[in-house]
Amino acid sequence: MNVRYKIVAFFVLLFSSCKEEFTPSTIAGKRDLMVIEGYIDTSGDTTVIKLSRTADLQDKFSNTPEAGAYVLITGEDGSSVSAKSDAQGICSLLVGNLNSMQKYRLNVKTGTGKEYQTDFLENKQTPEIDTIGYKIKDIGLQIFVNTNDPSSQTKYYNWTYEETWEVIPPYQTTLGYVDERVIDKREHFYPKRCWQSSTSTEIVLGTSAALSESKLMEEPITYVKGNSEKIDALYSIKIRQFGITKEGYEYLKKMKQNTEQIGTIFDPQPSELKGNIYCTSNPKESVIGFMSSGRVTEKRVFIHRSVKPHGIEWNPPPCIKVLEFANYLNYNYLPVEYALYDNKIRLFVIYATCLDCTILGSPNKPAFWPN
Repeated sequence: MNVRYKIVAFFVLLFSSCKEEFTPSTIAGKRDLMVIEGYIDTSGDTTVIKLSRTADLQDKFSNTPEAGAYVLITGEDGSSVSAKSDAQGICSLLVGNLNSMQKYRLNVKTGTGKEYQTDFLENKQTPEIDTIGYKIKDIGLQIFVNTNDPSSQTKYYNWTYEETWEVIPPYQTTLGYVDERVIDKREHFYPKRCWQSSTSTEIVLGTSAALSESKLMEEPITYVKGNSEKIDALYSIKIRQFGITKEGYEYLKKMKQNTEQIGTIFDPQPSELKGNIYCTSNPKESVIGFMSSGRVTEKRVFIHRSVKPHGIEWNPPPCIKVLEFANYLNYNYLPVEYALYDNKIRLFVIYATCLDCTILGSPNKPAFWPN
């Protein structure tokens, strides 16, 4: 998200100064645009708001977290919850007592005294996710959702997801490499399986506005390559569904165009982004972000490797053992076994991730894992 917002900041500055000649040095010197990310979840226990500021557009670093900011969520009925952002700019607010039928607004006050605010936001009643499915597409799996709003109140959607997959090393060994020497144990030296996770970074949108029914079928969420380690054993995806307003949808659609689809003259051209968050202490200051509010729904599914068609193109690259040489045995290559080679007992090594799954993930099984 941080890289995306640096690009967005470029277009905000570009269009806000369109009456003057474009000078890269001037734009490169602009920084400190406030970035506010999040969704006021009125159905859960916690709402997370992320605060940061853009760095120079020529910098190679991510946005700077906005620590120590006071974040307040206020309802039209006068109810409120508040908290401060931590060193990473993350503010977790306990919202278990919020009323899903109320409208809420967000207020942020930084340590320097600047204040940012939204108007009272429409509280969208996001419908449940009907099903999460997949279909074979090319050499991989296209993950999709089906959703339906019988009340026809929600027509615009945003989805995020969390992926978790099991990592099972193809080899086991009793040998280890510690303090630059090979040691042997009676039992397996490395865990037999680990778990790795990732979260979505792209913007995933959908709308039923042009349809006769408020129903979305096989709406694409993400694509998993068939030879990916993600589906080499057991894969899980949890999808979160957010009902948003038309204005929120249009904002995210422009952001998606500005950050993901620009590359040729045939692509959509950059659009000015204006969200629903404004600086009350300095109305001329640009703010990046669009805040929405409402009920959030989610669903999780598991997909086993057995769903993959047979074929070598669906298998991850094989692990190959090699005879140990001085330039091989290190923490990138690990000892796997002793074997007879050329009438001598030789040490064979293999790429580290083929033995030690902790390089890729955690040996601690997630609470939701089925076995």
